[in-house]
Amino acid sequence: MAAIYWLNFDLGRTFGLVGLIFLSLLQPARAAMPASCPAQGEKTGTVTEIDEQLDIALADGTRLGLVGIEPPRPTALDGALDSKIRDQLRAWLLDHEVTYVPAGNGPDRWGRVPAFVFAPAGEGMISVNEALLDAGFARYLPGEAAHICHARLLAAEAGAREATLGIWRDPYYAIIDTGKPAIFEGKDGALALVEGKVTRIAPTRFRTRLYLGSNGPHVFTITVIQRDIKMFEAAGMHVSRLLGQTLRVRGLLDLSFGPEIEVSRPDALEIIGEAAKAPSGLGR
Repeated sequence: MAAIYWLNFDLGRTFGLVGLIFLSLLQPARAAMPASCPAQGEKTGTVTEIDEQLDIALADGTRLGLVGIEPPRPTALDGALDSKIRDQLRAWLLDHEVTYVPAGNGPDRWGRVPAFVFAPAGEGMISVNEALLDAGFARYLPGEAAHICHARLLAAEAGAREATLGIWRDPYYAIIDTGKPAIFEGKDGALALVEGKVTRIAPTRFRTRLYLGSNGPHVFTITVIQRDIKMFEAAGMHVSRLLGQTLRVRGLLDLSFGPEIEVSRPDALEIIGEAAKAPSGLGR
């Protein structure tokens, strides 16, 4: 498997991004990837520009959106975080040829082609989507297009988070503990990662709510619309059986009526601790 080395990432208080070096060692990078998760690109293009959203413009006019990637944003600690990471990606890809696999039925509403992108690294090609997560340059963003590579992308993110690389050194990106509700402040409408133990499940005709942490005005809620329940069950995640489990949820945080994230896909939920597992049928 390819080894990816991102050097000189001493963020400290300034997030001093200096450079990145990619080295391929010993074996082909993607031999062990699941069959349905792309191992190489199908189409080719030369990169002419990359913006702060990490969208990639090609010489033929195609604009690629990296599926499974939530681009970085400026934070209180580093107001230039997004542009610094963009510059790192530019240093790797600009004026180079990449290959890609479109993921979806065509351009999105912003004119981007959702894609898995592959770029030169050492003597081979590696996944740009996975490399960004592996370096701590982004968070995993659940979605229909990304779910076939869910397991690989989530594992890459976890490795960077555990090693405190890149954005994971910035307090803004810390996983929110439901026992510390003050951390929710300033994140209304933004994507957040929240962890907590399911203390109550409240099913109704139209939705099921999972309550995490202690009851009170700041109790955190995960909401699953009833029509989506079957999708969770098909992935091996039975919402009604999650009482007592510790979950990590990712999605847009809504503080209108107390902290809440509504999830529509099983890859937005992880069971952590001894029972940790990825939903079956994802990343295969």
